[in-house]
Amino acid sequence: MNGLQYLMGAAYKTQCEFASMTGFEEYLAPYFADTPFQHQQVSARVLEVIRELEEQAPSDGQFHEKALKLAVARDLRRLADVIASNKMHDPVISLESCRERYETIMRGVGLSFPRPKLFIVDTFPSPYNEMDWTATSPDPADQESYGIEPGNYFKKKHLVPYRSDLLLAHEILHFVIGQVDARWLGRGLEEGLAVVFGELYVGAQVFGADMAYLYALYQWFDVKSGQLNTLYAEYARMAALIYQLYGLKGTIALIQGGRQQIKKAEQSCLDGNFELGLPRGDWDSSYSLLVERVALSTVKNLHVSPGAALVARYVEQGRTVTEIADRAGLSEEQVSTALEELQLKVFLVVTDGGRVDYSDINLVSKSRSLRYDV
Repeated sequence: MNGLQYLMGAAYKTQCEFASMTGFEEYLAPYFADTPFQHQQVSARVLEVIRELEEQAPSDGQFHEKALKLAVARDLRRLADVIASNKMHDPVISLESCRERYETIMRGVGLSFPRPKLFIVDTFPSPYNEMDWTATSPDPADQESYGIEPGNYFKKKHLVPYRSDLLLAHEILHFVIGQVDARWLGRGLEEGLAVVFGELYVGAQVFGADMAYLYALYQWFDVKSGQLNTLYAEYARMAALIYQLYGLKGTIALIQGGRQQIKKAEQSCLDGNFELGLPRGDWDSSYSLLVERVALSTVKNLHVSPGAALVARYVEQGRTVTEIADRAGLSEEQVSTALEELQLKVFLVVTDGGRVDYSDINLVSKSRSLRYDV
């Protein structure tokens, strides 16, 4: 493991402003790939990289590249503060501890299953050896067809503190569901249940609602994620709806029913039929708030270019382009272009005659919901 994996663990203890964790990691990989997974060396390196980014930001002729360096440096300062007061744990050791705690929580709500084995591997067993997934959970059908021992498999190169821990809650739920009707694809609504029950219910009990929310934000609202990742988020909304209608009692009954029952529920929901024949009861107020925040109130598409995000920090209702340019140390042309993007792409401002007449930027910036592309 390397310093980049160590650094990224800190992101789960503070909300950053990047719109894509994938892009953020890729951008920082050249700076941290050769740094060891060691607290003091990562602490020193992150301060060096902040200075490099701030001091080597290119001239005004490369406005967006300059803005991106400054935006990344700003998020790195947040991570530096976290690292200064927290040592990131070894994810291999932590996964073993989390597994026991997750199993206790799941069994406590009525789920019955054998203990899944945990495997940390360089390559997944065949026929999944070419897949660059972060983790996978082969079930009894995989054992029968391919001779793979069931359990939770994690790629060592993808291990990140906290991220891997919360992913384990997701993967254990796949293992639990796979004990019934294993010869069905573990996709669709099952993935949604692994998010809503695994990550948000089980994971939040161990790591808290704030960290569970940040995991969901970075994982499922990553603007660079592909269609498959977007499907996970959409099926999480379906699972959230089932929880809202039927509570934990119905959600757990659906999980206990196995893959065939989950697929019937998925088909019904896709048809607009929400009479699923599940018992109702046991809504938890704090869990409900977390589910609603992730599934209903988080907005993915409030993201703009680094230049527009930089200018947004200086926008106030009534300010002119000239005043914003003076405060930001930018040209009026750069400010005008950024304001146009903020108006046309996310409709956060209305400008007229070189002046900001209306602005909602403060409204979304306080929650760090306006994010920059990287």
